[in-house]
Amino acid sequence: MKSDSFRDHSEGIRTTCASRAFFRKGSFSSVMNVVYVLSPDRVPLMPCSCVIARLLLKDGKAKVVRRTPFTIQLLSQPESTYTQSLTLGVDTGSSVMGSAVADEKGNILYLSEVELRNDIAQTMKERAASRRNRRQRKTRYRPARWLNRKNSTRTGRFSPTMTSKIDAHLREIRFVQSLLPIASIVLETGTFDPHALKIRRYCRTDGSIKRASTMALPIRKRTC
Repeated sequence: MKSDSFRDHSEGIRTTCASRAFFRKGSFSSVMNVVYVLSPDRVPLMPCSCVIARLLLKDGKAKVVRRTPFTIQLLSQPESTYTQSLTLGVDTGSSVMGSAVADEKGNILYLSEVELRNDIAQTMKERAASRRNRRQRKTRYRPARWLNRKNSTRTGRFSPTMTSKIDAHLREIRFVQSLLPIASIVLETGTFDPHALKIRRYCRTDGSIKRASTMALPIRKRTC
């Protein structure tokens, strides 16, 4: 799979070269009325208001480096800098993940929601079918080969789908760290066993599955 890249900055959508199923639903910078600021050496500073950012751009003291979310970079090193202790909270998930950044007073400085790709297995099957078809047409007498791929026989590895989801979480964390001076990271994970739905006591008399109550499930928080 190709690595993710930023396209259509005016729409605020983060797409993947191979598929548009992975995208970002805006950072809500217009709602919170903040502009992210970077130093001349691209070190994230505390965000400023839209008025201050407009004055810096008008005076030629900053330039625009990203439109979504709107980010400016100072052209000269400030005499003194002050950063607060910001906390990044990440709600991990299999289909959708959310992230938010808050300061010590509880003010939200960043808010995003990312949909994860769930088509990795299907695209790999389609790629294998296309390659199999091409080999039959181009190399008709090619000897059969199987079980000769080191990656498929290696133990202790993650599946391609799981690898894609883990990389998406890490990519979002690195993206937020490039915008704001993050001091701590809190990951929220919920324990849920989908195989428990197959047990008979979780089914109704008509055979339908009861709606699982995720509120009663334990939630674990890990601070990094």
